[in-house]
Amino acid sequence: MGINKDMSILEVLKKYPEARKVFIDHGLACSNCLGAVSEKIEDVAQSHEIDIEELVTDLNKIIE
Repeated sequence: MGINKDMSILEVLKKYPEARKVFIDHGLACSNCLGAVSEKIEDVAQSHEIDIEELVTDLNKIIE
């Protein structure tokens, strides 16, 4: 898979701008917040009680 839970939101958005919709669909509209720069997707998902496996799967669907 191209996107994994150890990547930051900003890192994913730089490579795949279309991922913004997936983050929003999962309740992560914080793509512009400071956490997007430094926190891993896994950490952000955990703090928002989002299923990390489902989020990563959906993110990878957009780059297939």
